[in-house]
Amino acid sequence: MEEGWINHKATYLIAEEYLKDFRKTDIDTLVLGCTHYPILLDIIQEVIGESVTLIDSGIASADLVRQEIERIGFATNSRSQGIIDVYVSDIPSKFVEVAQLFMGREIGKAHKVTDTEFAEFKI
Repeated sequence: MEEGWINHKATYLIAEEYLKDFRKTDIDTLVLGCTHYPILLDIIQEVIGESVTLIDSGIASADLVRQEIERIGFATNSRSQGIIDVYVSDIPSKFVEVAQLFMGREIGKAHKVTDTEFAEFKI
């Protein structure tokens, strides 16, 4: 996934391998617990079968974050998207490429930081 191989044959084959044991059972719901899985939703659905309901844990988590933001009074009615700058421990340009797939929009800058710098980072 980090390579951005969304519609690659290898991605489909990997999904088949990861899901083969689930396909042998009679599940009706599968929770997507990894941040990468929603991007692969179509492939996962095709491999697992249309009768299985997929639940995106990211959407559930985002809803909880939204509720907390509202609870502490940080919510806004602004439609402005702002600028997204991120701090990463790996190659910034690769992160930006993949992050844009997740965000569905361009992001600002990605800054590479060391583990020590990250540990000292204050919000």
